[in-house]
Amino acid sequence: MKRWLTESYEKLMEQGLQQGLTRKDISVMRTRLRPFSSPIHENTLLLKIRLRLELLRVAHWFVDFPALRILEGFEVCSARRWNPALIQLPEFHASDLKMHFYVIPSPYGFRWDSPRGLFLSLKNYLQRKWNHRIGHAMVILKAGDRTIAAAGMTGETNLQVMSSLVLGGGLEFLFRRFCGRLENHAFIEDDISNHKILGHIEALSFFLTKEQFFKCLEHLEQWNEKGLYQNYGLAFHNDFEEGASCTSFAIGFLKIAGVLNEEHEKNWTRTLHISEKYFASVDRPMGFLRFLYYMATSQRWAEPGEKIHELKFWDPDLICAWIRSKQERPLSTLSEVFFTDRLAGSAIGQLDQVNG
Repeated sequence: MKRWLTESYEKLMEQGLQQGLTRKDISVMRTRLRPFSSPIHENTLLLKIRLRLELLRVAHWFVDFPALRILEGFEVCSARRWNPALIQLPEFHASDLKMHFYVIPSPYGFRWDSPRGLFLSLKNYLQRKWNHRIGHAMVILKAGDRTIAAAGMTGETNLQVMSSLVLGGGLEFLFRRFCGRLENHAFIEDDISNHKILGHIEALSFFLTKEQFFKCLEHLEQWNEKGLYQNYGLAFHNDFEEGASCTSFAIGFLKIAGVLNEEHEKNWTRTLHISEKYFASVDRPMGFLRFLYYMATSQRWAEPGEKIHELKFWDPDLICAWIRSKQERPLSTLSEVFFTDRLAGSAIGQLDQVNG
């Protein structure tokens, strides 16, 4: 019985580390002598973990098993043991190193030109065939034919956004930090395959040196180690040490590898100057119906002289449009382009052509 409980607790903590817990959280649980109390509560994916921890707490009253020692073991073990994005480590002498950058556009495109345009873009949420209603981005690192890591980030946003709107927060959710997590590598690979079949995905690929490749792996390990993926939000544009959106997380690998350039920055980002009237304040709460009226009727984000909030973010729809324009092809085809130099300036071939 003791062995079974020990193995159950160890497996439970490993699952928790893949779904939002960090090494720091485990340290808190151990130092506070609370091995059955997760310090994270807003992550819905951890709900099952918290419930099962409560059951193990009850079991611990009757059968003493080394929960604190298990936590201590996780504190000192390599993060690679429970990194959901890492499949295997490459040999140091590995060659033919590549990074594949995949971008999924929103189903119907988002209109960010005005509040009314954004309001009408909610039709993206009516599409059932494709997931990723606002677009998505992922990175796969490969050594030859072997996939080393498949990295993607997502957030617990939908319920929290609706709650914010109903409670009168206005557009504050665009600047808000949500609880995030790294996606499992198997899910990412299936997701990419499914969207390739639908013809609803774009890809850029880069040949990397060993130095670039291992920098990317180190970057992934640091994100996993520090739990930076817990900070998810659209406004995390270019500070990859504070948090990220799904798209800026993937672009962080391009930056670390040195293949992100000024042309990308210019054509892949979108900047909005949003009037303060779309945000709630202590003196002026933003009623839900009032907010809907503003969004459905306004043709401008701000009038001259109004106080504004600047929002800058990486837009997956812009990225996909840029890739298609470079390849001079219609939306209905997918081609994967390999770049060789550090600034991704010269294409040397097109691979994996898929007709949609």
